[in-house]
Amino acid sequence: KFNLPEALEEAIYEARRLKSREAKRRHLQYIGKLMRISDIDDIQTTLDKMDHQSLTYRQHFAQLEQWRERLINGGNNAIDEFVNEHSLADRQKLRNLQRQANREHELKKPPVASRKLFTYIRSLAE
Repeated sequence: KFNLPEALEEAIYEARRLKSREAKRRHLQYIGKLMRISDIDDIQTTLDKMDHQSLTYRQHFAQLEQWRERLINGGNNAIDEFVNEHSLADRQKLRNLQRQANREHELKKPPVASRKLFTYIRSLAE
């Protein structure tokens, strides 16, 4: 998920391997040094998307909810728009989840398909 410099990524994996407390402490200081000289904007953006309290996360979550509502209520046009924006999307799976969500809404059942649709949309967006 993170776009880390190669040296930093290797240092993190190396730190997991170390057993000695003192060696691990020194290595964590080295990782801190690498982080200070690295560009952290990409890392910070990714962390903000994962932090439930951040504005970036809430905006991203709201955008995904809007897509879900558009897909449920929008018919084939909404599916076409979504597939154009997310090329890895499976049109048939979206259509099936859309139908199931509409059927559940009509029968006043719990929104299981709507949740599945949201989960699928979120997996494609990340």
